[in-house]
Amino acid sequence: MANLDFSQKCNIKSEDEIGSLANSLNVLSENLNNALTSLKEANAKLEEDIEKEKKLDKMRRDFIAAVSHDLKTPIALIEGYAEALKDGIFDDKEKDYYLKIILDETKSMTNLVEDMLELSKLESGKFELSKENFKLDKLIKIIVSKFKGPIEEKNITLKLNLIDDMEVFADFDRMNQVLTNYITNAIKHTPENGTIYINMINEDGQVKVEVENTGSHIPDEERERIWDIFYKLDKSRNRKLGGTGIGLSIVKNVMQLHGGGYGVENTNNGVRFYITLPKKGC
Repeated sequence: MANLDFSQKCNIKSEDEIGSLANSLNVLSENLNNALTSLKEANAKLEEDIEKEKKLDKMRRDFIAAVSHDLKTPIALIEGYAEALKDGIFDDKEKDYYLKIILDETKSMTNLVEDMLELSKLESGKFELSKENFKLDKLIKIIVSKFKGPIEEKNITLKLNLIDDMEVFADFDRMNQVLTNYITNAIKHTPENGTIYINMINEDGQVKVEVENTGSHIPDEERERIWDIFYKLDKSRNRKLGGTGIGLSIVKNVMQLHGGGYGVENTNNGVRFYITLPKKGC
C-alpha cells in the first residue's frame, strides 16, 4: 500500500478479529485500487482532451489566418482598382477589364463566405437532408455546362461516360454541391491540354461517380488529410493554386450524412475522386 499498490490481498482467513480486519483491508484495498484506476483513466482522458483542444485551437488560429489572407488579397485588388477607376486612370477598354476583375474577386469572396457558412451548418450535427429521387446523369450534365468557359480556356478534353436516366435517392442540392466541388477541383488541377473523365459505374444497389483528371499525383501521406478543412495550410500541391480546402471538407460531411462512400486515389496519369450513392428504391 505504501507504493499505492493495492493489488496485494491479505490471505488471513479466520473467524476472529484478525480475520475480520484482514477482510476489511481487502475490501478497502479493492475500493482504493478501483478508485486509483478510475483516477488514472480520468487523468489520461483529461490529458488527451487537453492535447486535442490544443490542436483544435492551433487549427482554428491557422484557419483564421488562412481565410484572412484569402480575403485580404481580393480586398486589396478591389480597393486598388476601384481607386484607379474613380481617378479616371484607365481608358474605356481598360475599365471593362478591371471592372470584371473587381466583380470576379467579389464573387470569390462571396463563395468563400458561403462555403464557410455551409460547412458550419453541416458540422453542427443539426443539418437535415432533404432526400428525393432524381436522375444523376442529368445533374452531372447541368453542372458540366456551367464550366464550359474554364474548360475551353485551358483546352481541356472532357470525356463523359454516364448511365442514361439512372436515378438515385439523395439530397439534390447537396449532391449538386459535392459534384460541383469535385469538378471545380479537377479543372483547377488539370494542366492545359489535359483531360477530365467523369464516369458513372453501376454497382450492386449503388452508383459510383468518378471524377478523374490528368495531372500531378497527391502524395500518399497527404491523401487522408485533403478532406480536412485545414489541408491548404500544409505544403501541398494546391497551396499555390489558392482555395481554403473547404470544398473537399464539405464533400466529406455531405457524404457522411448520406452514409455514402467517398475517396481519392492516384491513377497512372493523375488523380481520381469518387462517391457512391444508393440507387432509387435501394
